[in-house]
Amino acid sequence: DLVNGYCYCGSGTVLEMQYAALLEACVWAVRFRFQKLWIRSDAALVISQVSGQEEVSEDSLVEYFYYTKIQALLEQANDEGTEIDLEHVPKEANVICNVLASLALDLKENATACNWDNINQQCRRPKK
Repeated sequence: DLVNGYCYCGSGTVLEMQYAALLEACVWAVRFRFQKLWIRSDAALVISQVSGQEEVSEDSLVEYFYYTKIQALLEQANDEGTEIDLEHVPKEANVICNVLASLALDLKENATACNWDNINQQCRRPKK
């Protein structure tokens, strides 16, 4: 693992929290210039929207805001040479995600933990 975290969105919907988590992951991927970004989520709708299989309605402004930010970050990462892989993982198989989501709800806070040794040794690419 390189980066794990959770974020609490207060009174946001589940979809908003899923988008917020994905946005945070994309920010970290761009910040550290990862060579490969594996996005695994039990949020099938978010994965299908971000991968272009389903459209995001501009009527849901919060989700649309997250979606456009995520698309911009993924495009930036791709332009910088990051290989991006999006995959839906069934909730029962996504144990780490469930633990992190429970922590966010229980503690009502945000946290990010980085494995700096792995990040520095394996993932950093020089800027182009």
